[in-house]
Amino acid sequence: MLTLATRAVPARAESHFDHDEVHIATLHGLLESGFALTDRRLVAWRTNGVSGPLPLAAIDRILVDTGAGSSHVDILVLPRYAVHAPLVLTLRVNHVDRAMDFVECLIDASGAQPTRERWGPVFRASFPTPA
Repeated sequence: MLTLATRAVPARAESHFDHDEVHIATLHGLLESGFALTDRRLVAWRTNGVSGPLPLAAIDRILVDTGAGSSHVDILVLPRYAVHAPLVLTLRVNHVDRAMDFVECLIDASGAQPTRERWGPVFRASFPTPA
């Protein structure tokens, strides 16, 4: 679920926040997974661990696959540089609106103006290359 920044984020994920980072939003996925968005980075977690935080400036593309006829929605955040891992979150199909709201929060927090495209069940935001 999409929660406001005042809602709980697992301690293992929150420990990756810098002391001066502002927590903006959280999106909970399936099987104790989720994304936490700050003013500078995106943190993803699973039951068994946390990925390295992805700086918002390092995002190249975001894909949201609503999977026509599928029982789930996938959010894929692809980094611009190979030093960062791609981040993926799966939600139930009835949470499409929450997924899209979170992606809009992420885009707003990045300060970028990505190109937005929709191909059937897939939404894509492509971020401009930094100067």
